[in-house]
Amino acid sequence: MIEQLHEVIQEIEQKWAAKRMLVVGDVMLDKYIWGDVGRISPEAPVPVVLATHRSQQPGGAANVAMNLSRLGAYTEIIGFTGGDEDERLLAEGVRANGILPEFVVSQGFPTITKQRILAGGSRCCGWTVSGWVSGPRTTMSGW
Repeated sequence: MIEQLHEVIQEIEQKWAAKRMLVVGDVMLDKYIWGDVGRISPEAPVPVVLATHRSQQPGGAANVAMNLSRLGAYTEIIGFTGGDEDERLLAEGVRANGILPEFVVSQGFPTITKQRILAGGSRCCGWTVSGWVSGPRTTMSGW
């Protein structure tokens, strides 16, 4: 088993740069709000987060493409997006990692975006915007 692992590592180190990869799948933008909990809300037993900074990075299939690119493979990605600001940020993120994005814009369909709020090293809550039913569909998840 260990011997096979060594062979896989050698294959990646020696031949991965010659590989061409195409990733097709659900591309998304992962957004994060980082902060500190200063108190608990008097209106409900939830933390009040004071945001200190924000970040974003490619997620879903775009994250897979980034991993392949970081291993040295020439990588392209195809996925559906919404032709919106989140698509622009997603394309910027994958290009910054040496990946060629080929996004298919679908009218009435926003770029899938996952937003997370983190405080004290823990996820407080998050939500996902993905698709249209008769408006944007948002799924909330807590604690």
